Amino acid sequence: MMTEVDWKSEIAMTFLAKKAVFERDIDNLYKFCYPHVGATEGEIQNAEKALGARFPKLMRDFLLCADGWDGFAVGNSDLFSTKDYIGTERFNNARNEIIELKREKVFDEIYKNGYVFTPISASEQTIDICVMLISNDENNGSIFWYAGDLIDKYSDFVAFYKSMRAYDERHLSRLHN
Repeated sequence: MMTEVDWKSEIAMTFLAKKAVFERDIDNLYKFCYPHVGATEGEIQNAEKALGARFPKLMRDFLLCADGWDGFAVGNSDLFSTKDYIGTERFNNARNEIIELKREKVFDEIYKNGYVFTPISASEQTIDICVMLISNDENNGSIFWYAGDLIDKYSDFVAFYKSMRAYDERHLSRLHN
């Protein structure tokens, strides 16, 4: 059974954590951006058509509240919007990085036939990239974070999202010291 997520509250808590990190970041290491305005159902369907797969329900629900978020993840990685999935330069760059990593057999242990393997977040400043395995089962959506090697893996979009907020909270505690 899938857990319902109060995305508006989750987004608000993440926003406050990011804002606090930004305010204490005297070295200007972190960019501070607002989440994008939520996508429409039509925008999500257009992105899914371009991608060739349906987003997992947890991610769809998030996109309805926030259609991407620049500077969302570690390394100032941008969480892609529906517009990105339709084909922006930054999404295409991330997709090309995945193709290169596939050639290097980085994903051999996790890649499954019949799944769409797509970037959901990438940084233009670092080598961080997060990829999601998607099938026609809308309850799936494992996410893998790479930065040279596999850094972490998440069972679903919520686990990924909350982990990224936890990184912000840890950065905030370090900036207090």
